Amino acid sequence: MNNKRISYYIRLQNALRLILPIVIAVLIVVFIRKFNIINLLFPVNVETNDLEDNDYDSSIFVKLEIPEVTYTGFNYCVRGKEKGGYYYYFEENVCHFVILEKEAGSVPFPAKKTNVDVTGKISTNPENLHYIADIMAKQLKWNTEDFAKICSPTIINEVQYNPYLSVATSIIILLLLSICAANVLLLIVGIIFPYVSLASMHRGNYITLKKMLKNAEGELRSSVIYHDNGMYITDNYFINISFKSVVLVPLDQIVWAYYHSVLHRNLLFKHTITYTLRLVTDKKLIFSAPNKNKPSCIEVLDLISTMYPEVLIGYTEENHLNFLYHINSFIDNIKCKILKSNMDDDM
Repeated sequence: MNNKRISYYIRLQNALRLILPIVIAVLIVVFIRKFNIINLLFPVNVETNDLEDNDYDSSIFVKLEIPEVTYTGFNYCVRGKEKGGYYYYFEENVCHFVILEKEAGSVPFPAKKTNVDVTGKISTNPENLHYIADIMAKQLKWNTEDFAKICSPTIINEVQYNPYLSVATSIIILLLLSICAANVLLLIVGIIFPYVSLASMHRGNYITLKKMLKNAEGELRSSVIYHDNGMYITDNYFINISFKSVVLVPLDQIVWAYYHSVLHRNLLFKHTITYTLRLVTDKKLIFSAPNKNKPSCIEVLDLISTMYPEVLIGYTEENHLNFLYHINSFIDNIKCKILKSNMDDDM
């Protein structure tokens, strides 16, 4: 740890940050199992005989192919609105019922339908099914008790299966799991290769960041000029190390440095005030070192000002304007160098 203190804290932070995406992934899996989401996304393929031979859960979704169904004349209503119709078909001397969605057009409930693919929710012994069976027995001039014996106690309700909900659910779950997986992967990579985590703060390639981290850890062991309140200043770097964040900034890139107070409100305890040190680089990157005390912030700014007198110190309107002028000049110089390089290539 002493030899690679910065890497140690980066690894520790990444390990702690792993907790949240893993917990979210576990909760998603629990949600999927609790509400049988897999069955919603992938209904079970069944045959008509399976409905009688197997004891299916009343909340399961199934897919079934039926050669032909006949309209019973009864409609399925939800909150007073017609959503589907009751159909029946015979197979192996058993009468089966299905509820098919209302079709658009002039004939919402055709008398007969052929080659029907039904995807719906199984219901067992619904009350209205017995009523419909009694009416059908009278229409077919059958004995009510005898007809009831050949009627299947299960019914497949197509109206209760929403394909749009299935698609939306699958997209949301896939998106959430992908985000969790990506976060876990990046954090694991950050644990193995700590300099990769610095890429989120610095604009540079991994080779440069790896070298910067190695140099900073070397200076942290041998050439610390200032150390207080978790902040370090070495010959070439400002380093802030805490359990919440690790900040590593080359001193020669700092163009503006200041601090400001932060009031922490708490209903149970007394309000507290801490200070946040901010360092702005010539690449427009802002690095923050929060939860510091005022004396240590002042000492860091004084030391930076002594080592690099050109750095703007303190938050004032004048410093803000000077910073914008410096950045614009820096960008203009880069553009001029690129333009000159292109002209030299053309010549």
